[in-house]
Amino acid sequence: MLKTDKVFDPEKVDFTEKMAGLSDHDLIIALRKRNDYHPKAAKAAITEAMQRGIIKSEDDLEREEFKPIPFKRFGLFVRAESQKQARGILSSLILILYVFSLIPFLYGGIDIASGDYLMAAKSAILGAFTLYFAYRTSKTEQPADAVKLIIASTLTALFSVYHFWSQLSTFGYMEILVIVVIIGLVLFTSINVWQLTKRLRSM
Repeated sequence: MLKTDKVFDPEKVDFTEKMAGLSDHDLIIALRKRNDYHPKAAKAAITEAMQRGIIKSEDDLEREEFKPIPFKRFGLFVRAESQKQARGILSSLILILYVFSLIPFLYGGIDIASGDYLMAAKSAILGAFTLYFAYRTSKTEQPADAVKLIIASTLTALFSVYHFWSQLSTFGYMEILVIVVIIGLVLFTSINVWQLTKRLRSM
């Protein structure tokens, strides 16, 4: 089956050749997943299907057996059906990480007030790294930058949890819940940013 979710340069791919190598069954699946493919891949699938007589014209794509397979709306990763939608979701997720990157700076201010300048410096550095890679990923939309963002935001989350933990006099279920939510939200957001950058590369 044709793979189009991984990072590739669409200008260097011979979609006509790839579609010609598919069985009729796989070609029909490609037709039904055309909205999930790069436009050139979708066009090549339609052309190949017409050459084989699977469809007579693009009007046949309106028939039930060729209607696009809908995206799953629920799951671990968010999905986007177009570049515009993907960029909109990406911007929203990046905004969450922008806000999250400010938490270490708030902790740093508390550390400065208490005279712990080393801890304040660590907080500022981690916050700055997360802020920088969030900004860079929003501009480049490159999966490599998104991976760096995952690393930076995860380290920042772990440091924030440590800082939060060190301030507690008691440790109960509510504190554990807060820690799990912080780490889970950061991982979910940053990994989805990475998935969206990969998706944008395949559109």
